[in-house]
Amino acid sequence: MFLEGLKSIFHILTNEYDYHRKTNLFSFGQLLLKQVHLDDAEKYYLRLLNEFSDQSENIIQCHNTLGNLTKNKGDYELSIQWFKKAIQINTIENQNLIENYNIIGDLYIKIDDPKRAIEYYNKTLILLIKIFSEDHPELVVCLNNIAIAYKNEKKYHKALEYHEKALTILEKHPLIHQSDIAILHNYIGIIQRHLGYFNLALEHYQYALEICKYSFSSSYIDIAKTLKNMSIVYEDKNELEQSLLCLKKAATIYQDILSPIHPDMTEIEEKIQYILVQLK
Repeated sequence: MFLEGLKSIFHILTNEYDYHRKTNLFSFGQLLLKQVHLDDAEKYYLRLLNEFSDQSENIIQCHNTLGNLTKNKGDYELSIQWFKKAIQINTIENQNLIENYNIIGDLYIKIDDPKRAIEYYNKTLILLIKIFSEDHPELVVCLNNIAIAYKNEKKYHKALEYHEKALTILEKHPLIHQSDIAILHNYIGIIQRHLGYFNLALEHYQYALEICKYSFSSSYIDIAKTLKNMSIVYEDKNELEQSLLCLKKAATIYQDILSPIHPDMTEIEEKIQYILVQLK
């Protein structure tokens, strides 16, 4: 039945599209992926591996495709194995290797293994520094990934270190990266709260709020999220009236852009009611 399906796909390609000259062995698999036939696509790419026994570039492509395919199926551990196989063959320090290291790091986060995630994010970072420089904006996403992994390990001082490195880089390009700078101030605020530095957390949230208000690339959602973060810190400080004020401002924004049954809308309304009860 699988072979019959492939014949049918080939018929579609050659009759409905100009594939007479362009069709190659990957076309079948790509169409299967586009049509979300993940199991059939997986079988097909596994068969292709046997066809490319001595063609490393094609084998790498198969491994990467199988890695993405199994990731989309939710089989993260198998996905990691496919990407690692691609890395074993690809010895060139290029963008593809960077992407593979980063994807493996992301997958380790998904399976709750932040220590291994940090290992692969650091591999990503080393290559990024080689290709760009130590203060290039291309490093920022990787630095934040490392910080988030440390946060998952509850190593908040290390998380803060990497978020601050990312912020230092972006502050050299403020006009280009305003919304990203606001996001980083939010990240740092979250870490400062975990460390118990509530006033420092509020300072960073306030920075984020000011940037969002005057940045065209920021959204009202960003402002609402920052206000929610501030409300949490005020609650930690037992300043419930300030917490309530932030929540109400966030709720006003949500009312303009979200449906009444949106989970974020429901959550913030419940939180407002909770604070009101505490104030009685």
